[in-house]
Amino acid sequence: MHSRRFSSSFAIVSLIAGLGALLTACDSGPSGPTHFSILSPGESRVTVLPGQTVHFQVQLSATGFRVEYQVDGETVHEGPTFDFTPILVEHAVRVSVIPIGSTAAPDVQDFTVGVEVPGNQPPAVSSFNHVPETAEAVTDTFTFNLSAVDTDGSLQRVVLDFGDDSDPVTLSGGLLGGAIQQEHVFPDQGTYEVRAIVFDDDGVAVDIRDTVEALPPNQFPTGSLTLQGSTEGDGPLAITIRTSGNDADGEIIKWELDLDQGDGYQVIQPNQTVQVSYVYREDAYVPKLRLTDDDGDASVIEADEEILVFRQISAGRSAVTATANATFANAAIAPAIWADGQDAFTVTVDVRDPDGAPLADVPVSLRVLRPDLLAPDARNLGSPVTISPADPRTNAQGRAIVLLRTTTSTRVEAAPEISFKSFDVEVEADRGHGEMVPLEVLEGLNAETIVGPQTGRVAIRSAGGSGGYCPGELVNISVDVDVRAGAPGAGGPARDRFTIVRTGPLAELEVLPTTPGPGFASWRTNGSGEIVLQYRPSASDQGRIALVWVDGQPLEDLKTFNFAPGC
Repeated sequence: MHSRRFSSSFAIVSLIAGLGALLTACDSGPSGPTHFSILSPGESRVTVLPGQTVHFQVQLSATGFRVEYQVDGETVHEGPTFDFTPILVEHAVRVSVIPIGSTAAPDVQDFTVGVEVPGNQPPAVSSFNHVPETAEAVTDTFTFNLSAVDTDGSLQRVVLDFGDDSDPVTLSGGLLGGAIQQEHVFPDQGTYEVRAIVFDDDGVAVDIRDTVEALPPNQFPTGSLTLQGSTEGDGPLAITIRTSGNDADGEIIKWELDLDQGDGYQVIQPNQTVQVSYVYREDAYVPKLRLTDDDGDASVIEADEEILVFRQISAGRSAVTATANATFANAAIAPAIWADGQDAFTVTVDVRDPDGAPLADVPVSLRVLRPDLLAPDARNLGSPVTISPADPRTNAQGRAIVLLRTTTSTRVEAAPEISFKSFDVEVEADRGHGEMVPLEVLEGLNAETIVGPQTGRVAIRSAGGSGGYCPGELVNISVDVDVRAGAPGAGGPARDRFTIVRTGPLAELEVLPTTPGPGFASWRTNGSGEIVLQYRPSASDQGRIALVWVDGQPLEDLKTFNFAPGC
C-alpha cells in the first residue's frame, strides 16, 4: 500500500496526506508505569475548536526510552512533546514509550482528539467511489466521485490525497456541489488508499477512504521488419520482407503490413514473409509493420533500412541532338548562333530505357563546361550561357527540348582576354536519388559576334569636356557601336556589348587599365550601344594607339593619345 507521512511544518495538507484508518479511542484516563508519566493532556478524549492546538507532553523518569506519536495509525513525531492541530471530527492519537535497544513491547496510551463547533453539524458524505473498478497505471484514468452536503451550512473545500506521493488536490468555490468528480492517473501499479477530506464553512472536517487497484501498465507488442536482398537498384526491384512479433503480457491479435506503395496497411498472417516488387519512385520506400495486442494497443515497426529504386536509363538507347542558326550551317564555326542572347541552340534530349521505351518526367541536366565571364578586374560577370527551362524534364514521349543561349560575350578566357572559342555542353539524365547518367557531350558549340570592325566609332577627349588634355588628366574614351549587317537587328545599337581598350605594338597588345565611366557598369554598352571608359594617360602614352575591342571584335576606328600643346 502506498502512503504518505505527516510533517509537523505542514499542518493541514501534510496531515491530510498522512492520515490512516481511524483507531478506536480508549475511554480510560492517561496512566503509565513508573518510568514515565503523561503531563498533558489530562484527559484521553480532547475536543477543541477549529484551528486550536492540543499539547502533548511526556515526562520520562528513566533513561533508555524514547517517545513516539502516531496520528490515525501513522507515525508523525518523535520526542517527549508534540503539538497537534486536529482538522477532523475525530483523530486517534497514540503515545508510545519505546525501550531503546530492546525488543520489549512499548507502553502505549491512546487519546481521541477532535474538532467541534457547538451546534454545528459536520459535513455528511453519502458516497465516495471510483470508475472504472480497476485500470492500468501510467496510461489509464480513474474518475473519483464524491457526494457530500453540509446540512447546516455549506461545503468550504475538499482535499483529495491519492496516496501515490503526488500533491493533494484541493477543490473549492464553484468546484463544489452535491456531486464532485476528479480524475487521476497513478504513476505505478499497486493498491492505493485514496482519501477525501471534506470541510464545512465552520472549519470542521470529515474524511472518507476509497481503495484503488492500479494494474501494471500494458506492455506494447514488440517486433521486427527485416528486408532481405539489395535495397538499392533499378526498378522493378524485388525485395523479401520478413516479419516477427511478440507480446510479453498477452497476445497479438492483428498483424498488418504497409508496403508503402500507396495502399495503406493490409492484414497479414503472423510472422509472414512477403515478396514485393518495387518500381522507381523519387522518394524512398519505407515498409511498416503494425502489431495490435489483446489490450487494443498497437506498435508500429519501420523497416530497418530504406528502399531506393532507380530508373533504368540507357545512354546507348537515349539520344541528344543540337541545332543552331542555319546562317552558319556552312561556316567554319558551325554549329553556331548569334551571340545576342536571343538566338539559341535547340537541344533535343530523348531518354530511353534498355528496351528503347521512352521515360517520362525524367529531370535532364545541361552543364556548360567552361568558366563564368570575368571583367578586366576579375569581377564575375555571370555565366556565358543561359539554359531554359532551368529544370527541364522529359514529356510523356520521353523528350525534353531545351534552349541554350550564349550571353553577349561568349567567353573571357582569362581576364582581360576575350575571344569567341568553341565550348562543350554535358547532357545528363537523373536516374533518381541524386544520381545522374551521362548521355552525351555536345562538342564544338560556338557563337558569332553581331559587332563588325567597321560598326564602331571611338573618340578620346578630356573628361572635363574640352578637346585637349595633358598627362595625368582624366580622359574619356567614348565608344558608339552598331549591329553589323546580316546580324539580327542590323544597323541598330549594339546593346550590352563587353568592351575593353588595348594598346601597344600589334604583336604585343596589352589591356589599358580603364574603368567604366559614370553611368556605365561591367564594361558593357548601354541601351544606345554606347560606353565611356576613363583613363589617366602618362607622358609615355604620347602617340600610342588605343585599339577598342567590342564583343571580341577589334574596331577599325583607331585612335592615339595626343596631348594638347603646352603640356
